[in-house]
Amino acid sequence: LSKHMGIVNTGIVTSIREAEIAIEEFKKEKVELLIICPLMWSEDQPLIKLVNEMGEVPLLLWCYSPYRKLPPKISALDLFRGSGSVGLFQASGPLKRLGRDFGFVMGDPEDEETIHNIVEYTQLVKLTGELQEVKLGILPSRCEVMTDLYVDEFSLTSILGPALKYISVGQLLSASQEIDTSRVKINVDELKRRYRIKGVSNKALYQAVRASLGVAELVDRFCLDALAIDDLSEELHEIMGLRPCLYLPLLQEKDIVISMEGDITGAVAMF
Repeated sequence: LSKHMGIVNTGIVTSIREAEIAIEEFKKEKVELLIICPLMWSEDQPLIKLVNEMGEVPLLLWCYSPYRKLPPKISALDLFRGSGSVGLFQASGPLKRLGRDFGFVMGDPEDEETIHNIVEYTQLVKLTGELQEVKLGILPSRCEVMTDLYVDEFSLTSILGPALKYISVGQLLSASQEIDTSRVKINVDELKRRYRIKGVSNKALYQAVRASLGVAELVDRFCLDALAIDDLSEELHEIMGLRPCLYLPLLQEKDIVISMEGDITGAVAMF
């Protein structure tokens, strides 16, 4: 596992005191995930102490086995070594009673699929943490004509983390009008250099670049990580005269996610 992530290993925990030592080390290192790997049956108190003290740190229960396949004969000692599943089932009981959710993985430490599943879960935990900090904008609102894209904002925030920042068409218009013409020309020239322009007048191209630079300015002003644009908005077309959909270098440099049709969950997924 150390090839894929930083590991804080405090050794086997069998007592309250050992749990306290582990807790102190985990908090010091600010661990983002607790992988609980019962080797055999154990008393509940050290686990309960650990889980309660570590608060909302995500949990992953690893049903560990030292064997990929049981040998034809096994000693009593080796039988105990292979009883991790007993310890795991015991551990799951108090965790459920405490109302704690946890992930689950099963397998021996030499199994590639087991390691892959653990690594994948850690990546999910990391992404979940990052989503708590995401700033998501919507311009100007949800897409009224595509009801399958409607989102319960409270659920979005409570489950995934991002809170919505509503941006009006008026704010976009104002930001676009403030863009210096020289900046517009630089971006128009770059587009012409990189692409063949067909069926678009020079005036329309300048207008589209100015509007898109206005979007970039608002993204920067509100420190957004992602923006959902309702490009079917009647107000947007009446006031701006187009969809501000050119993905300019300013947005590319900052890896800003832009989704169309007011697709909030799409923006989150692309992030």
